Amino acid sequence: MKDSTTLELTEGQQLALDQLHRIVQASHGAVAATHVAATANRPGYVEARISVGCANLPRTEGGLRLRSVEAVTLLIPPDFPFRAPSVRTRHTRFAGAPHVNWGRHLCLYRSTATEWDPADGMYGFVNRLLDWFEAAAAGELDRPGDPLHPRTP
Repeated sequence: MKDSTTLELTEGQQLALDQLHRIVQASHGAVAATHVAATANRPGYVEARISVGCANLPRTEGGLRLRSVEAVTLLIPPDFPFRAPSVRTRHTRFAGAPHVNWGRHLCLYRSTATEWDPADGMYGFVNRLLDWFEAAAAGELDRPGDPLHPRTP
C-alpha cells in the first residue's frame, strides 16, 4: 500500500487506515490495499483502493459475474468513524444490478443512520463489503424484506 504519511489525515482517517492495514494483514491475501491518496473531487476525503478475493465465493446462474479479484475504491470521510465510508467500483460492469447506484456505487447499508455503528469502524465496513460480494455472486442482493433501490444504468 502506498505510504499515507505524506497525506494530511484527520484522526479518524488515520484510524480507518490503521484498521484497514490490520484487516489486510489478517486476511491472508483475501483483501489487499494497493493505493491511498487524497480524492481529487471530494475535498477532505481519502480514497483507499483495495482488492477483494472473490474466486472462492459460491456462485449461481443468477448471480453477478465476479472476477477472481474485484478492485474497489473506499472513500473515507474526514469525520470517520462518525460517518460511514462509501465504496465504488472502478468499472460499470455491475450497473443495473440491485444495490448498485449510479452505475458504480455499491449500497452496503439500508440506512447508514440506523445501521452504521461507529464502534465497528473499518472492520464492520469491510465485513459488509465482503457480505455484499458474497450475496452478489449468489444472486441474493434482492432478498425479501430488503429495501428497493432504483436501478440505474
